[in-house]
Amino acid sequence: AVATPAEEKVVPLTPLRRVIGQRLTQSFRDVPHFVVTLEVDMSACTRFREQANKRLAAQNVRVSFNDVLVKLVAQALLQHPAVNASFEDTQLRYHSAANVGVAVAIPDGLIVPVVHRAEQKSLLEIARATGQLTQKARAGRLDEQDVTGGTFTISNMGMYEVDLFTAIINPP
Repeated sequence: AVATPAEEKVVPLTPLRRVIGQRLTQSFRDVPHFVVTLEVDMSACTRFREQANKRLAAQNVRVSFNDVLVKLVAQALLQHPAVNASFEDTQLRYHSAANVGVAVAIPDGLIVPVVHRAEQKSLLEIARATGQLTQKARAGRLDEQDVTGGTFTISNMGMYEVDLFTAIINPP
């Protein structure tokens, strides 16, 4: 017996998926992209995270690798302001705060809620913020403030055993 191919299915884009597609297409076309890779030994980070989770267990908070990365990235952005910048028409804007976006997979694609002023937050505050933002994202309850103002985005696919991927820059 010959299997017949499944009938193609065409569904209209949701407004969110349309905006995601438009912005990432615009970014890929208009924003300079470059890729730098570096292998990092995460042993010390793993031990630090385990110790932090033991200390925070009584507060019912778990620190993820993403939370640690948000904190480290925020600190690095303040030390390297040229990385915490974005193009705006004919000028370059250097951002005074490290507003770190964290990519979250949702049924409609990928959305990037933002941990505002991450450089001023403790690891506990970041863990709480990312947990709340992820829950809101997956429930479809993010508001405009939750997804605007990002100055840098992290996207972690390590849990899928991905060694390298090239992301499209999410414009501010």
